Amino acid sequence: MKKTIFRALAMLMVIALLAGAVACGDSGTDTTPPAGSGQNSPAPGQNSPAPGQNNPPPPAGGGGAPVDSGPIRIGVLLAVTGWFAGFDLQGFYEAEILADLINEQGGWEINGVKREVELVLSDLQSDPGTINAAAMYLIDQGIDVVIETNDFMVAGAQQLWTQHGVMHVNKATTMDKRWGGTNGPNGFAGGTIGSVMQWMLALRMAQTFFPEANKLVYVENDTGSNQEIRDYLARNAGRHGVEILPNFVTYPGEAPDMAATALQIIASGADAVITAGTPPNISAILKELRALGSDMPFVTGSTITMGALFGLAGHDAAYNVATSAFDFSPEANTDIYNQVMNKVREIHGEDSARSFSGSVFNSLWIILNLMQQTGATDAQSLMDAWRNAETLETIYGTGFPGGKESYGWQYNQAVGMPASMMLLNADGRPSYQRELMLVP
Repeated sequence: MKKTIFRALAMLMVIALLAGAVACGDSGTDTTPPAGSGQNSPAPGQNSPAPGQNNPPPPAGGGGAPVDSGPIRIGVLLAVTGWFAGFDLQGFYEAEILADLINEQGGWEINGVKREVELVLSDLQSDPGTINAAAMYLIDQGIDVVIETNDFMVAGAQQLWTQHGVMHVNKATTMDKRWGGTNGPNGFAGGTIGSVMQWMLALRMAQTFFPEANKLVYVENDTGSNQEIRDYLARNAGRHGVEILPNFVTYPGEAPDMAATALQIIASGADAVITAGTPPNISAILKELRALGSDMPFVTGSTITMGALFGLAGHDAAYNVATSAFDFSPEANTDIYNQVMNKVREIHGEDSARSFSGSVFNSLWIILNLMQQTGATDAQSLMDAWRNAETLETIYGTGFPGGKESYGWQYNQAVGMPASMMLLNADGRPSYQRELMLVP
């Protein structure tokens, strides 16, 4: 069983949160799965190795040089208490379960030696003002590889990470440079969401599911307006003969009535909508469009399930819609994904499984595979390996490094990977497709 180190205050807050608000197993206070709970899981073999079972490189140094057999210690900087725990706590569960599965099979193999995976948690407590103290806790623990929450929540730690040589991989990366975020020499994007991925996925879905739509109207929340992303999206659309109309539409973030927004969309003369945002807002816009008699294709890179669309927009409105809703069928996913998903369902219930995040889990999986491939666990070796890799193993299958064009980085410090797309047809029935989404 892996060891997860909690800061004293964070531990008390996690216990209080889990006991009151989160359904997470029998006791309601322990995020650690029961011992032996994953021993009967099938060994991976579809698109990913069994936990700890890749063929490692020979031990560095040769000639009987000592090989480290101590635990692999990886920092986890997330908000597991407070308002942002709604975005992070699920990811923490998934990373813990992956570590447990590996440790139950003897550890993660590096240089021929199986080593325990130890996650060291520092709770951001949903307050960016605590970022320096939360980051210093991990640095003081001797941690130099960290998986972390969304970049805008941890932007304040940028200088500390660089000063202390810490590699940090966040679960959601925005392209908006005002945040700072991962636009530093040691920052990497290992998450499955983020502004670039969402909008590029929306563009890909429009081209895939609605090829007759040549003029797209860009619709976004007025609190997240981002000219940089609009320009980037327009350039990429133009390469494929698709036009992003210059007159984009913004909607108020908390408006109860989206009728005015729907009227603007119709008046734009677009063939289809591409948008991103929260499920309630997006569903409200869709509902108003259909109420006004528009059958316009509606595409969003945000993850909104079929059930959410039916519940929020109504069955009569939820058609000709494409979203990044995930295909949970086992045959569509890698074995390591299915193993962790099954354990989430077993320990935390079906609702938790249906809100499967994957972002933190994916960052951890990429790092562990880099460690195995290089035979090293130090930050500098892993950063060099990522920047120079031809491919990266993700929980969704083989991915490809990128980020120079899309994020403006000096090196390829992001990852493009297979993404799931769902289409609700004219009859409201879903169909799924998996596409490799590169991050240029």
